[in-house]
Amino acid sequence: MMPSRVLKRNAITERQRLTIRELNRQHPEWRQIDLLKACERELDRRFSQSTISDTLGRKFDYLDQHQFKNDRDQGKKRERTPRWPDLEAALFDWQQSGQTAGIPINGDMIKKAAEYLWQKLPCYNNVPMPSWSTGWLHAFKTRHHIKEYKMSGEAKSADLSGGEQRMAEIRDIVQQYETRDIYNADETALYWKMIPERTLATAPVQGSKKDKSRITIFPTVNADGSHRLDSWVLGKSAVPRCFGRSNNRIAALPIVYRSNQKAWMTSAVFREYLRWFDRQMTNRNVLLLVDGFSAHLCGLQLVKAEGGLTNTRVEILPANCTAFFQPLDQGIIENFKCQYRHLWLDFMAECHLRSQDASTNVTLLHAVQWVTRALRMIKNDTISNCFRKATVFGIVYGPEKKPTGWDEELHQRRQMQQIVDDLAQAGAIRSAMDISNFILPTDEQLETNYVSSQIPGSPSAAEEYMSAVLDDVVHAYTTQDEEVDEVAVDAPPDVTLAAALEHYAGLIVWVQREQSSNLEFLATLEKQHRSLLMRRKCEITEGKKQTTLDRYLGAN
Repeated sequence: MMPSRVLKRNAITERQRLTIRELNRQHPEWRQIDLLKACERELDRRFSQSTISDTLGRKFDYLDQHQFKNDRDQGKKRERTPRWPDLEAALFDWQQSGQTAGIPINGDMIKKAAEYLWQKLPCYNNVPMPSWSTGWLHAFKTRHHIKEYKMSGEAKSADLSGGEQRMAEIRDIVQQYETRDIYNADETALYWKMIPERTLATAPVQGSKKDKSRITIFPTVNADGSHRLDSWVLGKSAVPRCFGRSNNRIAALPIVYRSNQKAWMTSAVFREYLRWFDRQMTNRNVLLLVDGFSAHLCGLQLVKAEGGLTNTRVEILPANCTAFFQPLDQGIIENFKCQYRHLWLDFMAECHLRSQDASTNVTLLHAVQWVTRALRMIKNDTISNCFRKATVFGIVYGPEKKPTGWDEELHQRRQMQQIVDDLAQAGAIRSAMDISNFILPTDEQLETNYVSSQIPGSPSAAEEYMSAVLDDVVHAYTTQDEEVDEVAVDAPPDVTLAAALEHYAGLIVWVQREQSSNLEFLATLEKQHRSLLMRRKCEITEGKKQTTLDRYLGAN
């Protein structure tokens, strides 16, 4: 008796499963046996009845929305989802940070990092640790498209010369878009309640008093300044008390708030941002310029693995020289911080007049409100000038021209310096800081892992660096159990419409009695008062109608 021939298993691809589902939708009258025969003719291979039944189940509903980009994708087997998704997301962040910093990472390093993350991430408490086998490592690298590459020793030293080459490529791409369709986004740290005091030292110290109350601002603007998207704000607390229940007090503000323990940008947040940005650009074709920060690269990789974006093309600015080529770094962020800190100084002066401590009365709600106002105050000309200064549209030759509104900005800085000096003279602050150091303190800079000059060449230094990155990743992926405010200050009480009307009426009487009253200001107050009165009247009328209706229904 001849031994039976062992047939090689021929796995079914996602594209073939989609074809089966499409044929079933096109011919709902077919029985499964009819569908099986049609699929065998269409795909030129044999199927079992169980394969057809399994393919038509809810398990493969996701294929109906899946788009195959090319023939190579069409033949790809179904990619298995990771068993430990949180761990793999954090591990991929760590690996990408090392890759963009130019540090070679091998399989043993990945396994050790996975073991460390498993012990630190609370979601895996009391769960037996996996063995981190070679098979798991291979699957992890396959899922995240990690391959071995030889590292070039000269590429990292290219810096500005290599940056110019990359910018030339970006300028060619920019020519394909209208000015209003070119966007730039970048994160910046903000010590939102930093006081303009010098620290005590044996010698003059530039900079500012360090403060741990730090948030990250991620603004997005287009090249002509006509479109400023809602800024993303990253804080430490998931639901700060001052934001109200479920963050309802910031619902109407043009911001998107996210949180993690480090208040920094992560690949998961940036991935969410890219999806959100793409939805804002429906029926448009736009270009988004971002720098090579590791979280950007990781987030972009995740989005590409999911099929990419519909309306947006993302290009990475040259590494190690974003100070030259990043439009937001050419003065937009500085202008934003100037506007923000002017509002903060006004609040400090107001608190001093009330004999209150500004540092203990300010809340994160004040900060995000000032962030939105400060971004609106930036002039369109300032934004467009910064895009030109970054050479996005081409190299500008000749002496640099004084930007539009320079005199106004200089006057604003003088006003701010005067407020600081007045506060110092009144004893509200101990030693006044120079206003330039207050607006842009040297230690208010985000740590960017992709700057090669920060990575010494020795193996021990590289290990120390990757260990530090690992701790940062743990902080970013560790969720906070307690929803606490950034400061121990209760939110201001809600003001009713009736109380607001009473305050308006009192303010109008006070302004009318002032001998040097501003008639234009008085007219504005009276207009707002009338508007609120009409709103109150409508509320009362609606209330009476509802009461009458309730009585009528109760009687019947």
